[in-house]
Amino acid sequence: MATYTDRVEKSVTHYEPGPLPSDPESLGIYIISELKRLGDILLNQASFRLERSNAVPPRPRAGDIRYFDGTNADPLGAGVEGLYVFKKGSHWVNLLALDDGTCEISGVSGDLALEIDNNVSNSANLKIRCDAGSSRADFYVDNQVHITLKGQRVGILDTSPSYTLDVNGDGRFTSNLIAGGSLTVGDGDAEDTYLNFDGNAQDFRIGIDDGTDKLEIGAGTAHGTTAAITIDSSADMTLGGSIACADEVISRPRFTDYAETVNVLGDLGGGTDTIDLTAGNVVTATVSTSTQTFTFTNPSATGKACSFTLILTNGGSQTVNWPSSVDWAGGSAPSLTSSGIDVLTFTTVDAGTIWYGFAAGADMK
Repeated sequence: MATYTDRVEKSVTHYEPGPLPSDPESLGIYIISELKRLGDILLNQASFRLERSNAVPPRPRAGDIRYFDGTNADPLGAGVEGLYVFKKGSHWVNLLALDDGTCEISGVSGDLALEIDNNVSNSANLKIRCDAGSSRADFYVDNQVHITLKGQRVGILDTSPSYTLDVNGDGRFTSNLIAGGSLTVGDGDAEDTYLNFDGNAQDFRIGIDDGTDKLEIGAGTAHGTTAAITIDSSADMTLGGSIACADEVISRPRFTDYAETVNVLGDLGGGTDTIDLTAGNVVTATVSTSTQTFTFTNPSATGKACSFTLILTNGGSQTVNWPSSVDWAGGSAPSLTSSGIDVLTFTTVDAGTIWYGFAAGADMK
């Protein structure tokens, strides 16, 4: 009698017993053959192997799962080999399309989705959904659309992106943001739009104040306050602060209604006092009590002209000593009014090595 020693081979997943042999002597061989077939089935079931089908069942039931070859068995007419499930009272749906190493979910109609449902408390659920008749794909987290792909455009919290990247909300870049073309701030709506620069001790802004229709550059993040520069629609500019030029050139200016800073020294009361040009180029002072000596400091560098006007009250009431670097008109210092106002002008082009001085007006009344 034959003994079965062959290893069980993978074969099929469906078992139907073969016909009984007519010869009783062959019954042992028949039993061994059937046991081998059953072993194949059990091994295939244990490894979850689906038999590759080359025919679509004529009367499928809801929930039927088949591995169709995509050629002879092609329920969707797409010629795609893969795993299919039959939807109740409807049609076959391709769960996994296996073609050139790709994995695909497809169907002939209806919405398609891939969902990861995390049942652990405080854990997020992820879903990727493509609705029937829609040209977009949505990425959901906990049933809220976060990312939309549509027509080579990406929307973040925007299901109808109009740009390559459309973000409905605030964005943050912890590294560089590089724009190869123009950068547009605002969308034409009646609202303030601006760029904020978040400093450690002080914030600054550049933007449009929609209430005044002016561009502002200023300190802080609120429009209308602490504006250093404002520019209107006629390109006219208003300064809200001072300009420190640091001895740099301003070319071809035209001044209208300008003012000069006055350095008010007050009643000097005798002694030595310094006229500091950084405090103003118009100086007022009153001589009294005793001998008065002046020194001049901080003129412009050599090669640049520097002038100042001194409006002196009661200069002739006391002896006034001038710096030795002053060259007076005619070689002598002018006589000053003892009770009245004299106006004197001083100019240097060599950083004060020589000051050219003269009386612009005596005993002004």
